[in-house]
Amino acid sequence: MSQPPLESRAEPAPRSVVDDLAEDIRAAIYRGTLHPGAHLPQRWLAQHHPASKGTLREALAQLRSEGLLQHDYHRGYFVARLSAGDVRQVYRMRRWLETELLTSLQWPDRKQLDRLAALQRRAADPATGRPVRDMLREELRLLIFGLSPEGVLLREVQRLWLRTDRFRTYFETEGDYALMEALAAADRDRLLEEYARERAQAEATLEEALVAMPALWAGDGR
Repeated sequence: MSQPPLESRAEPAPRSVVDDLAEDIRAAIYRGTLHPGAHLPQRWLAQHHPASKGTLREALAQLRSEGLLQHDYHRGYFVARLSAGDVRQVYRMRRWLETELLTSLQWPDRKQLDRLAALQRRAADPATGRPVRDMLREELRLLIFGLSPEGVLLREVQRLWLRTDRFRTYFETEGDYALMEALAAADRDRLLEEYARERAQAEATLEEALVAMPALWAGDGR
């Protein structure tokens, strides 16, 4: 079955108050305002994120399901740390699933290629500020992997992105997904080779961070 063009896909469902609240807290984690291991006391939450207790509980539960928060029955919510072993496994799963998506993606048409190339150029431009660059990379990444019809795999990869993107405040593991030439040539082998090169660089950066920033990671016994 052919895949609908990127621009014709269904619009996302309207955001709820819970979604907006979860996004506010998620953004604080991504920006590094809330560090790994930080406690989220009720007073702080009420001051910075005014909402009903039920709405707050739902938002926190959503972030817990994403792996961004951990909960202790007596002490409340904390920004989650991953152990070194856990984070290696998450990045390994990303590589496996993303490779499957690239293996099954349907080649973009000229309009889609132009859109992807424009995003890639802006993301790679040194003059582009960090917040905008991160946003462009997110859009570029989703559009590329969204060319695959494997929707279940894509949703699982998006869940893993949520677990790893928060570390970009501390170290850079996401490239510019400079895969345009391979996509334009419809060259699957080259596409997978270029992707593997980017992932190898990302995982090498991760290994450096595991040593250089031990406060980000939980002990492997947790």
